[in-house]
Order: sequence, then C-alpha cells, then structure tokens
Amino acid sequence: MNSKLKRYATEQLASTGFVLLHYQTAFKLRPDIWATPTNCMCDLNIGKEDELALHRLGAVLFKASSSGQNATMCGATRSMIDLEKRIELIAGVTLANVVSVDTFQIVAPKAMAPVKPDDTTELQAIAEMELPVHDCAQRKRILRARQTLAERGLIN
Repeated sequence: MNSKLKRYATEQLASTGFVLLHYQTAFKLRPDIWATPTNCMCDLNIGKEDELALHRLGAVLFKASSSGQNATMCGATRSMIDLEKRIELIAGVTLANVVSVDTFQIVAPKAMAPVKPDDTTELQAIAEMELPVHDCAQRKRILRARQTLAERGLIN
C-alpha cells in the first residue's frame, strides 16, 4: 500500500469508520493528500496487497452502485450498519445495493477453446467442382474435400 493510500485509508477509517476508494470522491474528501484527481486515481489502483492491508486495519470490503457517478464504488468499512446513510451524510454520495465482498479483483473467466469456423460449405463448393483429368494441385484439393466430407458423413 503506497503512503498516500495508507494515510487516506487509515485516517478515513479512524474518523468516519469507512473509506471510499473512488478517485473523484476521495479527492473531494481529501484534497490535502493529492494535487490532482489524476494523482488520486493513480494511487487508488487497489491490488491484492492493498486489500489485505485494509483487512489488517479491521475493515470489511464492500461494493455498491453509485447513482450520482453512475459507477460501481468500492470501499472498506468498520461496520456495515447504516453504511449507506453514513456515507450520504458525510461524503454526500448516495449508494445503493451495498454488499460486502472478499475481494475487489475481477476474476478472469477461464479461457475457452477457440471456435473453429465451419468449413463445410467451402468444402462442399470445392467437392462439387469438375475433377481435372490430369494429376494437379486442383485435383488433389477436390479429392481431399470429397474425402473430408465423406468422413463427416455428408456425402457418399
């Protein structure tokens, strides 16, 4: 946890009982820590180590939807009791659907096997071509397409 994030989190948890980890809200609440909202945004890039540090401070992680900023807002709190009301009174942010979470990290879905395009129509078009009498690449291509379609049970 970087020093500015640690200062923000510990001081907010000590004074209000919660910390909002959204850069616009954090900058509005504590302009003494960051020079610009962009600096705040860079410092609030929360990683797994930062989440563990928040847990060590005795905080519970939460996520909520913010109606004013049309975003999902993450944060930490000492108590979930009347959290929406406390945040609205102190920070002026209206939250909905507040739920406690174990992690803010987005779990990447398992990679799916690439889907092979269906080449049946292309093979059928090649197989329907007139077979050249002489031995050439085109003849081999047509015979290979006919064999593939036969293996798939699409032609006799």
